[in-house]
Amino acid sequence: MKALFSPSFNRSLRSILKKQPELRDTFWRKVELFQESPFHPSLKNHTLGGKLKRLRSFSITREIRVVFEFTPEGNALFTDIGDHDEVY
Repeated sequence: MKALFSPSFNRSLRSILKKQPELRDTFWRKVELFQESPFHPSLKNHTLGGKLKRLRSFSITREIRVVFEFTPEGNALFTDIGDHDEVY
């Protein structure tokens, strides 16, 4: 599976990495793991509810989450990244 990044995701990612540069390696390791095994238990991949019910989320750290959706082509489009209150 391929991870695709939306423009808004890229902006949010740049902002987070500017504030917390130590997350860079962790982020890329988790993305690599997600591409190999999107439902790996350490990612805590889960569906969202309410107005975000068509989306899913997985964890980068205890605080940082990636919001995404599966595309019809079988890829994942990452749409947002941030802490719980920012992305939900």
